[in-house]
Amino acid sequence: MCPAANGKAAPRPHNVCRLLGRRARGFYARDAGVALRKNMGLLRTILCQGEMLPNPSDYKPSLIVLTVQNWLLRLSADSGEILEKVYLAGSCCKFRYLSWDTPQEVMVVKSAQNKLPAAARQIFGNNVTDVAISNGILIVMYSMGLVRLYNFQAISEQFMDQPFDLGCEFNWNGEVGVVGKYPFGLPCNIKITDTPPLLFEASSLENAFQIGGFPWHYIITPNKKKHRGVFYICSLKDNALAKNGIQDMKCCSLEPDWIYFHPDMSGRIIHVGPNLIKVLKLKEVENTDQIEIAEDFIIMANRENCVNSSVTVTSSGRVVKKRLNLLDDDPEQEVTDAVSLD
Repeated sequence: MCPAANGKAAPRPHNVCRLLGRRARGFYARDAGVALRKNMGLLRTILCQGEMLPNPSDYKPSLIVLTVQNWLLRLSADSGEILEKVYLAGSCCKFRYLSWDTPQEVMVVKSAQNKLPAAARQIFGNNVTDVAISNGILIVMYSMGLVRLYNFQAISEQFMDQPFDLGCEFNWNGEVGVVGKYPFGLPCNIKITDTPPLLFEASSLENAFQIGGFPWHYIITPNKKKHRGVFYICSLKDNALAKNGIQDMKCCSLEPDWIYFHPDMSGRIIHVGPNLIKVLKLKEVENTDQIEIAEDFIIMANRENCVNSSVTVTSSGRVVKKRLNLLDDDPEQEVTDAVSLD
């Protein structure tokens, strides 16, 4: 305690936590109340920094569904009530698939596969088999296993004719209607007239391609059938194969093994086989710029053959034993394990 200028000791600062605790136990403390009001004001400021959603129903748990009549519906998860609906388009397109571009923020609605127009074939080629959008990236897949990535945000900014908002009146090619309402729907306001800049391309079996990790890496399977079940982990920067970057379980089962980057953005890689789960991580090799694929930990699933012997007696009195083998993947023998990765 430092002496004050008049020779008296300076007052000790209040312990706010102790004062709040005393207030909770019924003791009055004016300073604690002031601190509490300040803390609540700060909390309100933090919570209100984002934009408020326009309707109270926007905060309810919802289901997003797509109908065969090209309606996009948002239903209440509790009652099934229609909270919001958007009409997509007429009979020119049949929309069939829903996915997230940015999770919980931007949704992608994809139609059934149609033949590409001549202009699109000149830009992207004749052998396009599928297209997807994820995290602002346009992913174009080809029949020979080629995967090409483009910046969808740059494409929309460069080739968008005119932006529009849902529920607003819009004039499109001389036709006036309300965007998202029947029968106007959503105008096709992006027309790609030139080849967009290519971000990345890779060749992979069945177009299997994933990006993740830190620094950025991608996972592919070499584009040959003999390499099915073999995964290559390479650097996105220079396509260099990581040390121990070839992952092959050499398993023989009805279902193939599969691999993916963990969705928690930790950069870990999950490799799942019939009786083994490998959790891998990207690790820098000392004194080099190379990245190594190291095992973080392994989860083993021990298979046990349960043999039940039942005894039967024939009419002649002969004892017959019957053996029954229960497979460990029998639905009646299923077990669910919860594993914490932390």
